[in-house]
Amino acid sequence: MRIFKPSSDWDRRIGVLDTSLVLLAACIAGFHGVLEARDHLRSNDVVNVIETERRFRDARRILPPRGEVGYLGDAPVTDEFEDWYSLRRFVQVQYALVPLTVVPDVKRDWIVTNYEDGNREGVSPGPEYELVRDLGEGVLIFRRAVSPCP
Repeated sequence: MRIFKPSSDWDRRIGVLDTSLVLLAACIAGFHGVLEARDHLRSNDVVNVIETERRFRDARRILPPRGEVGYLGDAPVTDEFEDWYSLRRFVQVQYALVPLTVVPDVKRDWIVTNYEDGNREGVSPGPEYELVRDLGEGVLIFRRAVSPCP
């Protein structure tokens, strides 16, 4: 195997310059890709936030003006979400329902759902909840049923 050995100081400088240019080109290309991805995500997030606000507009009129509401979505409801997509959808609902605090559990008096496919007929956070209203597009509002006093 023959290894190139620079014969002069000039050859070494050319080799370093070539390597530097290749690295610089790779950095520029990578940075350009990051900027494109950022712009794509920003434009999609703005559209998604506006769409979420539209979907939850009527929910704001039904839910109490302040306090906490539970959240039920496509992903399992835990303190740690399975993926970024589910977390983004949850945060968008939090934003759409401000000043309410949306909590990722189903132990509240009010529960709001955020299902992507919108086809959740018969879904309930539990037997103690009654459906208040189906707003369509995967948005359902439940309230803890008040049992009559004996």
